[in-house]
Amino acid sequence: MSLKKERFQTKPPKYVSSIHLPLLDEIFSRGKSIASFCVAAKIVRTTFHNWVEQYPDFEEAYELATSKAQVYWEEYGANNMMTPGFNYSWWASIMRNRFGYTEHRKIKIKGIDQAKTAMDKYNLVLKEVSEGQITAHELKQLVESILAGTKILEHTELCADVKELQERVKEQQTENN
Repeated sequence: MSLKKERFQTKPPKYVSSIHLPLLDEIFSRGKSIASFCVAAKIVRTTFHNWVEQYPDFEEAYELATSKAQVYWEEYGANNMMTPGFNYSWWASIMRNRFGYTEHRKIKIKGIDQAKTAMDKYNLVLKEVSEGQITAHELKQLVESILAGTKILEHTELCADVKELQERVKEQQTENN
């Protein structure tokens, strides 16, 4: 078996929408990545990113293609999660790294900023739990945060009260002398 030496181009190929847009769609629709597109298009990653910046139609096609790749991987996970031997860690890594999935999410609790006491905040959190908006793990973290904040507030208020009492005692001692 003889291997032919492939001639390398010194300049990247020119962007041709009629060639590169369908190629982008085809590759990403199969869940493939930028690297796969670059190999097929015979370009380097820098050229790919330059095309995204220079050509609005390529940028838009890339955004759509990324969504198609995400759908591919979401369906892959949904269809295979119960399959013996499914490598959840590998799949989750792809979802995190390529599509920004996270096991940590931002939680918005309506009215938490207006709640005056720790008990009011706790009740708002419990309401979110009862509505299925917060998991047990998130509940634990939120309650711990509320408790920590309450302890800090109580400590700060106690220190202020002690300081005020000390000043009163000094004033009374000064008056008595």
